[in-house]
Amino acid sequence: NKKPSHKWSDKKNISIETINPYISSLFDQYYPDAPQIKNELTNRNKVSGNANQAIKIILNRCLTHENEEQLGITKTPPELTIYKSIIENFGFHKKIKDNYQFTEPNNQIKKLWLVTENLIKNSNDYTQAEDIYNTWSQPPFGIKRGVFPILLLMFILNKKSSLAVFHEGVFVTELDEIMIEWILKNTNDFSFTIVNYDEVGEDLFNYHQILSKYLNIPINPL
Repeated sequence: NKKPSHKWSDKKNISIETINPYISSLFDQYYPDAPQIKNELTNRNKVSGNANQAIKIILNRCLTHENEEQLGITKTPPELTIYKSIIENFGFHKKIKDNYQFTEPNNQIKKLWLVTENLIKNSNDYTQAEDIYNTWSQPPFGIKRGVFPILLLMFILNKKSSLAVFHEGVFVTELDEIMIEWILKNTNDFSFTIVNYDEVGEDLFNYHQILSKYLNIPINPL
């Protein structure tokens, strides 16, 4: 029996045997800068409840276990696969001298970071998280929705010396478990701008000192 074949272009007949390589080739053309994310839990536009819980755990551990190998994850829970395939694989978290810490990613991510920084710098207003996702999800990157909160937190941690984070228009002085919950539930409540802390550092420090004294709680910029 002759297998069906369809002409998808003026040059090629696409058959059952060649369909997958052809689709892969099309993807490479449209998304040449897509990072290779080999994680079925997160690399999709709609994640399962179990995957969402694993993402929540790993994001919280990024805040509480930065100085530990594998963020202190032991055995082989789902969040370890997320750590290995995304956070470790792209060089976000590594050992420098004697300490593990978050650092600049490897070359697979650098263009994504550069485009994102330019998006925020060139905006006349605060840049909404959804504007960042729209940029990331389109060519040439093709980032899926499930990966977005992970990469967004990596961007925040990596750029914390120059990135001002706002939640519902209020400056975020510290990332914590509540902020992680909001990142997962409604990312678009977050917005960003670039700040030259070298120029405003002293004024910002004085502002936080006054506010800390007034509220009787410690407040520090990110």
